[in-house]
Amino acid sequence: MLNTNDTSVSEVPIVDGFTHSLSTLLLPTTYRALVLAQMEVLRRASNYQFKMYSAPDSGNATIPAYSQNEYLVKMRPGTLVWGMWLTASNTDNIESLYVQVTDMDTGIPFISDYEIGKMLSSALNPTPSRVFERYPFLMSEPRLVSGTGQITIETYNSSSASNTVQLVLFCAEPVPTADPCADPSTPCAEY
Repeated sequence: MLNTNDTSVSEVPIVDGFTHSLSTLLLPTTYRALVLAQMEVLRRASNYQFKMYSAPDSGNATIPAYSQNEYLVKMRPGTLVWGMWLTASNTDNIESLYVQVTDMDTGIPFISDYEIGKMLSSALNPTPSRVFERYPFLMSEPRLVSGTGQITIETYNSSSASNTVQLVLFCAEPVPTADPCADPSTPCAEY
């Protein structure tokens, strides 16, 4: 039992690196709580670092009406993508946006079909949103980026009006290890 009179114990708030929320109380049987529990191993790994990638670049962000844009994002191979978040300039038409993310080396999409933009955005947040934030969208399990680390992001606009969008991928990127043979002053053991 913790002695509450002991002043040597400092209380440090737990910051959740996946939801960035100190106030959300999670029910243990909800999808979000189960996904967060599944990522506990990734959260505690010391050889991964948090990284965000966004697409598209500022010059190609607008998708014309009834059109599709495709973007290529280069990541470090071995990166784990665990969440996504979509923002749009015209939030009234966010239900008309569809997103698909695919690993170029395997050809396997991260989500089985195009995802409706509203599901990846903060549009589903209940009010007051400052308390019950639900973004980023957490994937059921982190997706491993293989081979060359190239990811294709396809965004389709089925609306009659153009829209400016940005998709953010939340990732755990492997920390690069030092090459023991990189320093010429130190002899390198051959394998």
